[in-house]
Amino acid sequence: MASRNLFLLKVLFVIMVCTANAFAQNQFDNDVKANDEQPQTSQAEKFDEFGRLNECAKSARLDNLSISLQNDPTKTAHIIFYRTEDALPSQFNSDKYASNYLIQNRGIEPNRVTEIFGGFRETQMTELWLLPKGAESPKPSNTIAPPKLPKDKTYLYDRKLIELYDSNDLYLPQILARFEKIEQEADQIDATMALTKGNQDSTEKQNSIVSDEERESLRFGWTDENFARQIKTTKDARGVIIFYADDSTLDISKTHHFFQQGAERMTRAATLNVEQIQVVFGGFSNHEMRVEMFIVPKNGETPIATPEEKLTENESESEETENPE
Repeated sequence: MASRNLFLLKVLFVIMVCTANAFAQNQFDNDVKANDEQPQTSQAEKFDEFGRLNECAKSARLDNLSISLQNDPTKTAHIIFYRTEDALPSQFNSDKYASNYLIQNRGIEPNRVTEIFGGFRETQMTELWLLPKGAESPKPSNTIAPPKLPKDKTYLYDRKLIELYDSNDLYLPQILARFEKIEQEADQIDATMALTKGNQDSTEKQNSIVSDEERESLRFGWTDENFARQIKTTKDARGVIIFYADDSTLDISKTHHFFQQGAERMTRAATLNVEQIQVVFGGFSNHEMRVEMFIVPKNGETPIATPEEKLTENESESEETENPE
């Protein structure tokens, strides 16, 4: 009798264990099914990031992003650009280089590319993100406090080299004559080649016609409306534009007028009195033309020009070798 009861207890124990295992497995299956039925949240993927690069290297990184976007039309690009705290005030935003490159050079639809200024970091950085459909855009991270603009001291707002476009009127007569001779020789070569190409050249020239508005925009591409706006929002402030030019090739009087026209464009856009921006010739520049823009508060000192010493022919050739375009 005792052995029979022991047997029944063993059977009951086995049944209980099996039932428990079956219940646990069933619960696990239900949990897995529930998780599968819940919508998975799409997440942004950091595709690449890089610091300061030359234009060629930067384009290569963006080309890789372009290929990924073309391979998956459902994804979009989100670009975050960070400046360093020593950036000039004119650079307190994204230069939009990356997004412009993807749209204009690689044909990515504008609605698939977003670029924002993420703020400031210890080092300049560009982050490239890929966003699946429904993913949230990543927020800027690891930022530092933005630099503070001085309230009572003169400061440099911007500096840049200027690429002259459609500005033959600024050159000295002998330099312009040399350019015209070169242009005539080029036209003769084009005319000879056109005989073998038929009407192809004339069609290309018609397609490359630039409007007066576009020409003006390119000619004054160095201007910055925000420079005038910054002057306007700073009580009793004025602006000083110091330009440097190669006076062996450029007519300084006409070049001064050119910069004065640029100042007028900026003040007109910001509804600022044109007399609040002064244009000054700062002296010689080895780079044909460069410009510095200063904000001068009420008690600020007038900025001092820093012209360059003219390089000898050997020094000029050496610089071109070290800094190829």
